[in-house]
Amino acid sequence: MRRAIAPVLLATTLVVGAVAPTIAQSSSPATPTGADPLPSWLPGEPKDRILSFVDAVTTEGGADFVPVEERLAVFDIDGTLWAERPFYLDALWGGEGVAALAAEHPEWADQLPYAPIVEGDYDVLKSIAQTDLMRMLDAGYGDMTEEEWAAAVLEWLRTSVNADLGRPNASNTYLPMMELLDYLEANDFSVYLVTAAEEQFIRAVADDIFGIPPERVIGNTMTRSVATAEDGSVSIAREGSPDWANERETKMLSIFDVTGRKPIFAAGNSDGDYWMLKWATSDDDLGLSILVLHDDAEREFDYARIPTLGGAALESDPEWVGVSMKDAWSTVFAEQ
Repeated sequence: MRRAIAPVLLATTLVVGAVAPTIAQSSSPATPTGADPLPSWLPGEPKDRILSFVDAVTTEGGADFVPVEERLAVFDIDGTLWAERPFYLDALWGGEGVAALAAEHPEWADQLPYAPIVEGDYDVLKSIAQTDLMRMLDAGYGDMTEEEWAAAVLEWLRTSVNADLGRPNASNTYLPMMELLDYLEANDFSVYLVTAAEEQFIRAVADDIFGIPPERVIGNTMTRSVATAEDGSVSIAREGSPDWANERETKMLSIFDVTGRKPIFAAGNSDGDYWMLKWATSDDDLGLSILVLHDDAEREFDYARIPTLGGAALESDPEWVGVSMKDAWSTVFAEQ
């Protein structure tokens, strides 16, 4: 269960799956009979497909039953579990770290990627390259231990505010998606967070915000080394150089490297997630994927986009089902 469920935003969700919409009776339902496990999802095909899928794969003796050890679910984070606008949160944190130390580093005023931040131009963070983001994170926080880093990230997330939404960043998770995480875990799915954000940034908050332990976070990584102190103790040192870019096809590779399995459920919101979504439903295996699209300017943002690859699949593949944030969710964020 989530330790803290934050306000949720309305989004559009694309569901990709190969499960017939027949809802079977689970032999050991994780939700009390009659209780709605997804109360913030409006009645309709997306909700029905999710409930049907979970029921089918958890009903012992059923044609689509999947053993517990094979119930792997993977979720993107930015734009899928929490708001990604106006900035990706790891990028914003990196920018603020550079800004806080700018007075001690006058040379940054003439150096990229720091110069725009020193001048107050945070828009550069909207399209910052991963290599530059890693440099900024290292410049702002590179002298921290992993423990100090985790504590600082969590404190920042709790106190910083989304300038467009006027809400603390820690409260900007999507309530329907938090319900979905809980629903899958209650039905013995192993849920992993698979993100293009900096891995340790997400690991620092995964348990508190999403109820997912840090060892089930897969993301972009920095190079590290073993550091030995004068007293002989050892620790892990951050070196600040990019090590692994976890996006597009590489998400598939990292999922397999970490879990050794193919997911049967996947959730994302962009072309960067397309490959893991497609993988979850490939080879005629049982699977379901949802693609969150943002089309609700009143409750969150309106930048609904069916990605180039996802749009083509939606038009040609009857197993893909569109789910609008505006039309599929009764609420986006939990109340503060």
